[in-house]
Amino acid sequence: MKLYPFLTCVFLSMALVPMTDVMATEVAHDSVKSPGGWALTAFDRVGERQVGGYFDTEWQSGESADSFIAHRFVLDVSSQVHSRVLVNAELEFEYGGDPSKSGEIKIEQAWVDYKINTVATLRTGIVVVPFGRINVLHDSDVRELTDRSLYARYIVPTTWSDTGIGVHGNFDVSDEAVMDYSVYVLNGLSGTTSATKGIRDMRPNFKTDNNKNKAIVTRVGYSPFLGLNTGLSMYTGKYDADEKLNLNMLGFDVAWKSGPFYAVSEWAQVNADASGSNPTAMNGFYLEGGYSFFPDFFKNTFLDEDFANPTFTLFGRYGQASLDTSSTAAASNPKRTTVGMNYRPMATTVFKLEYQMNESAENVMLGSVAVGF
Repeated sequence: MKLYPFLTCVFLSMALVPMTDVMATEVAHDSVKSPGGWALTAFDRVGERQVGGYFDTEWQSGESADSFIAHRFVLDVSSQVHSRVLVNAELEFEYGGDPSKSGEIKIEQAWVDYKINTVATLRTGIVVVPFGRINVLHDSDVRELTDRSLYARYIVPTTWSDTGIGVHGNFDVSDEAVMDYSVYVLNGLSGTTSATKGIRDMRPNFKTDNNKNKAIVTRVGYSPFLGLNTGLSMYTGKYDADEKLNLNMLGFDVAWKSGPFYAVSEWAQVNADASGSNPTAMNGFYLEGGYSFFPDFFKNTFLDEDFANPTFTLFGRYGQASLDTSSTAAASNPKRTTVGMNYRPMATTVFKLEYQMNESAENVMLGSVAVGF
C-alpha cells in the first residue's frame, strides 16, 4: 500500500475539521489562519499569560528645583506555560525612555522558573539579586515612601539585577513557622567601589562577565509567625578582570506588621579588596515604621465610597550610609530623615507626600502617585 494517497487524505481530513483548543496550541503557529498569521504572537503559544506592572509620577520641590517627574513605567509580562513552568519579565521605562533626557529602557528581570518539587524551584535568566528585602520588593505601589533609602541607593543598589541560575523555595518548619531561601550563581559585580556612589556603578551588564569567576549570593529567611520575617543575606565574588580582588557582603533584614503598625529595617556591610585608593569597607542601614488609620469623618466621602479598605499611613524613616568607613567627609557619610503620610484607596494605588531632611544636602518635599496594575 502506497502511503502518499493515504497521508494526503488524512491531512485533508484534518484540515476540514475545526481545530480544538488543544490542537490550536500545538499547530496554530504553522497556519496562516492563526491569530498572527505566519508571525508568532502570544496567542499562538501554549499557556496562560498576563500583562501587568506599575508606574509612578513624582513631584520634588527644594531650593534648587521644583519639578514633576515621570519616573517609571514598568511592564510585567508573565506566562504560566505549564503548572511547573513559569516565565516572567519586567521591562522598565525610566524618565520616558528618552536617552537624551537621561531616560532609559531596560530589562530588570527576565527568567524562567522550573518547579523541581514542593520545596525547590530552578530559576534561570536575568534575576533581581535576592540580597535583603527592598531590592526584590522594590515596586513603587508596594513601598510606603516615594524615595528609596540611602542604603538602597549605594550599599545594596536597588534595582540590582544580574544574569545566572539558582534555586529558591520555602518549607514549613511548624504549624506557623516558615523558612524561605534563595541561592544563585551569577556573573557578579565589576568595576570599582566609590566613596560617593558606593557599589551602584558596579552593577553588571547582561552580555559578558568581566572575568571567569562567578559570584554566589544567598538569602535565608525565617518567619516564626505571620507578620514577622527575618532574613540573612550573603554575597561573594571576584570583581576585577584579573580575578584577584574579592568583594564580600553581609546583610540582615527584618519586617514586622501587627494590626495598624508596621516596621522594617535593613543593614549591610561591604568589604572589598583594595583597588588603588578606592574604599575597601562601607555599610548602611535604615529603620522605617508607620501607623495606618482611617478617620470616621472621611467615611461615606469620595475617599471611602466604593473602596473596600482605604487607609491613611503616617510613616517615618531614618537611614545612613558610610561609603568609606575610613573617611569622615560628609559626601561619603550621607544621613537622611524622612517623615510623611500616604493615602491608599486600595492596596495597589497610593498617593504619597513626605518631607526629606538630608544632613549633607538640601531638604526636599516629595509627592507621588503610584499604581500597580
